[in-house]
Amino acid sequence: MRRQARRLVEIGAEGESPMTIEERRSTAIHEAGHVVVAWALDLPVGSMQISCNGDDTAGRSEIDESARQLSLIDRIALCIAGMEAQLLFGCESTHLHAGSSDFGKIIEMLDDLSEGEADTIRSKGYDRAAELLVCRRPLIERIAERLAISGKLEQGEVLALLQEAEQQSR
Repeated sequence: MRRQARRLVEIGAEGESPMTIEERRSTAIHEAGHVVVAWALDLPVGSMQISCNGDDTAGRSEIDESARQLSLIDRIALCIAGMEAQLLFGCESTHLHAGSSDFGKIIEMLDDLSEGEADTIRSKGYDRAAELLVCRRPLIERIAERLAISGKLEQGEVLALLQEAEQQSR
């Protein structure tokens, strides 16, 4: 009953299902985490979207990972950045499989390493993501707020938010 009372009534594309405010925020923070870490690693970023591919809690962010050769630790940081951002903001996972594709990518990256090496590299990747996110918390919050409200940010909007944050940090 309480959960139903907190449902958003969205006026948008036909067939769009309502999400709770918490789900929209959590998904937006997850995507903002990926984009902010990508930007911090000098990767080109594009548009962002939540509630896509028929899944209200799914999100996507355009990141050109091929633009720069990243270390394994930075590649793991980029993958885990969404989940780390959710932890930073105290967000609950939006569903049972949240972040499973991110975890799957990390497992693939570490597949050829011994268990001990994989654990060490994974831990360093998680730490790297947290390090890049903590000092950019206000930026994550601004991007996530805009994304949660609109459901989609075009590349120009994302870049404007990132560049504004860069100018403020000087």
